[in-house]
Amino acid sequence: MPEPKRNRPAGNGAAPKTSGQDSRNGSAPDPLETLTATAHAAEAAVLGAMLLSPDAAAGVPAMLDADAFHRDAHRTVYAAVLALIAEGTAPDTLTVSDKLATRGQLDHVGGPLAVADLTGMATCPTPASWPAYATVVAREARRRRGIRLLDQASARLKAGEDPALVANGLCAEVAR
Repeated sequence: MPEPKRNRPAGNGAAPKTSGQDSRNGSAPDPLETLTATAHAAEAAVLGAMLLSPDAAAGVPAMLDADAFHRDAHRTVYAAVLALIAEGTAPDTLTVSDKLATRGQLDHVGGPLAVADLTGMATCPTPASWPAYATVVAREARRRRGIRLLDQASARLKAGEDPALVANGLCAEVAR
């Protein structure tokens, strides 16, 4: 007799889908949604480092723009951090939560506890490692951009466009 299937704990829900179909609509999963969990962890670690370290708050904006963040909540928190820096206010869990609340975005990111969780040891083990975290985020952003560009090029080829024109356009986009 086969052993019954046991439900395993779901964890924090951050594990990406790697195969199968999207349970929401029965279609194949979006390849941008199946990128490594490391990328999402690095995004959170970058944000946590920015809330804990003035060096990170000063250095990360030179490496990353908001579009580098895959998760919408992370982009939203990052935008709030950048706004505080532009105002001359040091970002921390309280100032970021307040900025998000005044923008009506605090619930969108999971509330003040979600902002505070960014600074926890499990999320940001070493704020001084922010350059390594930001490097992962930047690499994954380039990977997502590459996937989008290749998908667009594939669609153009399927539509019958000249392969040389598609290739030239792809090269130009990659070079930007």
